[in-house]
Amino acid sequence: MINKKLLLLMLLFMSVTIINESSALTLPNTDSINQAMEIIQSAIEDAMALVKGAINGDPAQAGEAINEACSLIQEAIDQAHNLIQGTIAEDVNSIEDEIAEKIDSMQEDIEEMKENIQDAIEQMAQELAENMTIEPNEIDFAGSIVTGMVSLYELIGDDSFKINAESLGESILSIASGNLKGDEVFAIARLSQICDSPDNNIWWTTLCDFYRNIRDGAGGTNGYIAQLASSGSATAVFNLSYYTVVADYISDTDSKIWRRELINYLVQIDDNCNSPVMLLGIATWALAVTGELDNTLLDPLGTGALCWRNKTLKDLPEILASHQVPAGELYAGNFFCNFDHSYDVITGFPDFDAEDTLFATLGLIGAYKRNPNLEIETAIVAARQAIIEMISSNGNLCPQFGEQCSENYQLLAAEIIQVFRELIIALDMDP
Repeated sequence: MINKKLLLLMLLFMSVTIINESSALTLPNTDSINQAMEIIQSAIEDAMALVKGAINGDPAQAGEAINEACSLIQEAIDQAHNLIQGTIAEDVNSIEDEIAEKIDSMQEDIEEMKENIQDAIEQMAQELAENMTIEPNEIDFAGSIVTGMVSLYELIGDDSFKINAESLGESILSIASGNLKGDEVFAIARLSQICDSPDNNIWWTTLCDFYRNIRDGAGGTNGYIAQLASSGSATAVFNLSYYTVVADYISDTDSKIWRRELINYLVQIDDNCNSPVMLLGIATWALAVTGELDNTLLDPLGTGALCWRNKTLKDLPEILASHQVPAGELYAGNFFCNFDHSYDVITGFPDFDAEDTLFATLGLIGAYKRNPNLEIETAIVAARQAIIEMISSNGNLCPQFGEQCSENYQLLAAEIIQVFRELIIALDMDP
């Protein structure tokens, strides 16, 4: 007689084998999987019927029945396998087509973005070229204006912007008498970068002397930073961001101190400060430029503002992106001024100005350049469009930003150009 338990064990083993073989495949769509399993299930039922017939009938025919049952199951496995493989091939082709379409669409978007940015750059360049005189109210922002002129020179190759940037840079050094503000230090670094020998020129030497004098001065680097912070955490974060980037650029001995102190003052920032989102943006940019945004706790001792508790460097890009005006709202793509996303009580519009958006965008770009796997491309693209919409067809800034457009045109134009330059580099676009 045929051992019934042995037969059942054999069929169970076959079923497990079938399941394992099916799960080893790359899963196609659910319909084909269900169809394949129905084929196998039907074969198993037919095989069981054959074996039962052999058990209840002529034992001499049992061996032949088992062989036939095995053949039925094997044929079903082959049929199911072919079905699934065919579906996989169809799915792969479909996925490849979809990927190709997405790549084409992305390339079209990048080309459109490139054209829009180039148009905006040309419009602003023309406006700036006609009026390169720094207004009295803008002299305190000369560093940022130099940076914008250097960026324009890099983007369009007009030597007049380089000449004017160098002239204004010399004026900064003359007026500062060695006491350079953050944006001025960064401006000198940018002038150094466009020299034939970026690490062997008068600007480079000036930077090395500046940081060495701080190290050798009373209290050293820490003492200088403490004095800087006496004007408030907001002033400290804004200036420290630039100081940190340039210290890293020249490989200053105390570059790690500058970066550490930037973090220490960043965690003091909350809505009690002016323009906290702008400060978060410039700090994120500086930290991304000078090192990894990893799992290092921002405020391990819990001495800063509550909003920074248990937050890490890695969290900064996501936190920054969360302060963007969402799609569908007026001024979408811009960034709120405050962490609480307040709205103007009179107009009902989001409470923000141009610099909130510009520096927040700079921070996202810096983070993306450090780690292109971050899912912040959509936020950057939305911000890019918002910045382009700041500029009118004649190169002026649109009136949505109120008096700041007419009073600080050179400054805002220079900051916009700086962001455009970073956008072009981040997206690997030709200028």
